[in-house]
Amino acid sequence: MAQRKRRELFAKVFYAWIQVRNIQSVEITTEQAQLYYKQRLLNITFDAWLSHNRLTHITRPRSGSKQTQDVEETYLMWLNEQLSRSGKAAKDISDSLASGVLIIQAVANASGKKAPKCNQSPKILLHRQDNWKVAHNFMTSVGINVRNIEPADLAKLLPAAIHNMFNSILKWQSDY
Repeated sequence: MAQRKRRELFAKVFYAWIQVRNIQSVEITTEQAQLYYKQRLLNITFDAWLSHNRLTHITRPRSGSKQTQDVEETYLMWLNEQLSRSGKAAKDISDSLASGVLIIQAVANASGKKAPKCNQSPKILLHRQDNWKVAHNFMTSVGINVRNIEPADLAKLLPAAIHNMFNSILKWQSDY
């Protein structure tokens, strides 16, 4: 399921790129673009595409806008890409990040290091805050620059903190 969505995303991006560049006035249909990218996807991963196209410096959009939804979809796609390696999936950014467990697992999968111990099923706010402290320390130890982000803000799921965290993660992964 995730691969099909990824193929469709690549095809849409390629189709838009062709339309913008309008190389030699070539007429190309969406189906041709999808076919081309289905063939190319066997060799290209989402991570390489993300770092190649420098989507790591996304400015923080206004809440409720179409751009906000697109950015959140990008974050959710990255999260699901990393979680698919461990057989997990996220459906929504805010619900998935509430406990802090999935972001720890995603960063562990992206870095190739073992995830630190955390409370797998936090029941109260204190447990979630502890998990976010663990996630913050783990990201710092891996080399992700999260010095300007407070774990308490991440535990509260403040949009600016979540956005800055994902920007730091995507920048780290493109440099990694």
